[in-house]
Amino acid sequence: VVFVPGDGTTDADPGALPVWEVLAEVGYATVKWDKPGVGNSTGNWLDQDMSDRADEVVDVVAALANHSELDTAELGVIGVSQGGWVVPLVAERIEIDFFIAWSTAINWIRQGRYLTEQELAADGAAADLAQRVREADRSDRGGSYQEYLRWYDALDPAVQSFFSKMSEERWQFAVRNQDLDARNTLDALKDTPVLLMLGEHDMNVDVDDTERVYREILGGPCLHVVRYPDVGHELLDHDGLALTLAAVFRPRNIFADGMLDDIQRFAGEPKRC
Repeated sequence: VVFVPGDGTTDADPGALPVWEVLAEVGYATVKWDKPGVGNSTGNWLDQDMSDRADEVVDVVAALANHSELDTAELGVIGVSQGGWVVPLVAERIEIDFFIAWSTAINWIRQGRYLTEQELAADGAAADLAQRVREADRSDRGGSYQEYLRWYDALDPAVQSFFSKMSEERWQFAVRNQDLDARNTLDALKDTPVLLMLGEHDMNVDVDDTERVYREILGGPCLHVVRYPDVGHELLDHDGLALTLAAVFRPRNIFADGMLDDIQRFAGEPKRC
């Protein structure tokens, strides 16, 4: 099983070790690596688009085929959050036997606007401020980094507080990927068993939109959808100190109730649909 992480500086550390363990119990090895420029890896992950990330996955799978102790006849992929845009591109390049979609989004722009709406609600922003934030979110930010900086610096401080100031590398990464829409690529997984896992309280992803589009394009016996109550984007059942304690003493309890069983059952069953 190849693990394709989401946004940010993720490394090869198996932070989701309980997931690796339940997969190992049904015969799967799991591989994860340092993103470019993280840990022992060269390069810069911010220079990539999702097609580059898909090529990276294909290269990893080819490298795994050279390990005699691994049976690579069956290949699963877990795509976490942003990784959900990568996996259909992988499926266009090589055959995969199953896909676990973990808190994945559909459209890059709509996801950002959804997050803004969630932040406005959490902040209890007044109607006038909320409207000004929405207008800023939809306004033209320019075609160069310098124009983006001028847009950002011109924002009213109250509005500006809802937007993080991007570095030039981060801005270029966003521009490179802003046209992403899973509707354009999910067809590659049409006959592939897919487990879609969503948290009911996800502030990052509109899970209703994700489920609707997955059902629209992949609906049928190949698609399995599970929505976990009371958990957010990471599908974690704890936070703060409680999460730390659970991770140390009962690591299999850190995730949503039943999630590990769902993953193990899905990966362990015959992959015909």
